[in-house]
Amino acid sequence: MFCYGQVKKMHTQIKEKIFKKASLDSRQERFNRFGTRWKISPEIGKGKIKTLSFKSGIQIYIYDYNTSEKLVRKSCSNFPVFGFRFCIFGNTRLDMKCLKKTLIVKDSESGFFYFPSMEGSHEDMPGVHIYKVLILVKPSCFLSLMEDEVYKIPMRSKITLNDKQIMCDPFNFTGIITPSMRMILEQIIHCPYDGATRRIFIEAKAMELIACKLDQLKSVKHKPKNHSYLKSCDMDRMQYAGELLSKNIETPPNMLELAKDLGVSRSKLYNNFKQVHGISPMEYFRLKRIEKAGVLVKNKNMNLTQIAYSLGYSNSSHFAKTFREYFGIPPSRYR
Repeated sequence: MFCYGQVKKMHTQIKEKIFKKASLDSRQERFNRFGTRWKISPEIGKGKIKTLSFKSGIQIYIYDYNTSEKLVRKSCSNFPVFGFRFCIFGNTRLDMKCLKKTLIVKDSESGFFYFPSMEGSHEDMPGVHIYKVLILVKPSCFLSLMEDEVYKIPMRSKITLNDKQIMCDPFNFTGIITPSMRMILEQIIHCPYDGATRRIFIEAKAMELIACKLDQLKSVKHKPKNHSYLKSCDMDRMQYAGELLSKNIETPPNMLELAKDLGVSRSKLYNNFKQVHGISPMEYFRLKRIEKAGVLVKNKNMNLTQIAYSLGYSNSSHFAKTFREYFGIPPSRYR
């Protein structure tokens, strides 16, 4: 079975037993060829890492943990790999042997990369919630999926159709995590199915996530040459607009008032905001509101009806429908 740099081969510079293999529940025991879970040692933090492997040549890592100490993970894998990275929360420092410079993976960032070797180290800072999904694809699988389209990817050199003799320089393309990507990520993380249905669902969603990232890359590649770049003051205004929308989740924003507060026209607010955040102000507001809903549902301090009204939803049914569309499961099951 295809496997690149399994977690078993990883070791750390902190302690020998950073990862403590979890006692698998019955479902994991039945499908141990499909998924494995590791827990972070209670001595340094809490959380887990999940790996999901598929016969197609796709492997998924789901990271969800906090540590009280700096965590350095090393990978000794020297296999070539195409990868798709989605960092929902947290920052990670990557020092890869195949790269000349250190790569910093940032919060809310997505990436598409090719590394001729995964050998290197991954460093997470203490006290930061690491919440991300990594999809690794065997080169022969990726090239088979892309067929002739692979040559439309803006790589610095062409590649052959033989993953054992791949001729390509390492590359890394980054962008934002779009609302569509976030929705798919939550559906993968909170998959409501079991057994074969679970395998089929997660693999299909991984393919959908790959398609979203490649489409984003295609859109950036074909952006008009006369595309205007924002001044630093306009960038600051749009960052501030995002902060205002995030802080006032309970009340839907009035775009005219928001534009007036920022000293710009409504059309300039829309265009500049989308250029900075990748989505419109209202889409950004809805995204932050449903993310806040997920946090409140997990906290269990309020019942679901209270949460719905506290976030400005018209009724609990509308809230439950919106929640399920985003997370893939109803709020009661998510809780």
